[in-house]
Amino acid sequence: MRFSFHTPVPEVLFQDEDILVVIKPAGMPSQPDKLGFMDLLTFLQASFGQSKSAPDMSIKLIHRLDRPVGGVMIFSRSEITDRWFASEIPDRKIQKTYMAIVCGHMPETKGELIDYVVTSEKTNRARVVPKDRKSAKRAALGYEVVQTSFVEEYGDLSLLKITLFTGRHHQIRVQLSNAGCPIFGDCKYNKLFTEAKGWHKLALFSSELFFKHPRTGNEMTFSADPFVKEPLAFSPFFSENPQK
Repeated sequence: MRFSFHTPVPEVLFQDEDILVVIKPAGMPSQPDKLGFMDLLTFLQASFGQSKSAPDMSIKLIHRLDRPVGGVMIFSRSEITDRWFASEIPDRKIQKTYMAIVCGHMPETKGELIDYVVTSEKTNRARVVPKDRKSAKRAALGYEVVQTSFVEEYGDLSLLKITLFTGRHHQIRVQLSNAGCPIFGDCKYNKLFTEAKGWHKLALFSSELFFKHPRTGNEMTFSADPFVKEPLAFSPFFSENPQK
């Protein structure tokens, strides 16, 4: 297992016998991958070990974030949590909000994007296809334009608040690219960066999770400010987060 000296240590927002909520640093994989760098799941298992109430239970992944994406994630620590999220599609039990900076202007100040996507395991890329395409899966999100800016080097930029309705591979990235507003710094789906020299932070961040606690049923919300947690990705073009 390799460590990256450029990746910050994950920040714990909440923990009890059932769940663990943390901020994943951008650049750290959610789970083990073939590159061999330290991933968040392995880090948490090594750091927190097993639950005292259920010593046979290990920390488990409930949902994922792409490696270059930072933000709030929730992990399971008990059988109750495993059963709760396994009883229905996990994405429907967690309301997910993201912040993103995109190149260009969205067609409306507020709206939805509904597409059908397929994923290639060979290239690790998703693409939008016709609805009747074999293996196509519905992808849906809502967006709101928070602020716009003009930068001489890159043109028009927009700060978006995104609500994720489904959980597809690279969904936000491929849908926004298909809408003509790819995410700033995205070397897979933004033509400005696919062949650009140097390295850029991906301006996409999981800013808020809302869910009901699997044991108590209490409503829980956890949030983080991308302008604070990922300033290199967000602060150069928008000085502060208007959502605060």
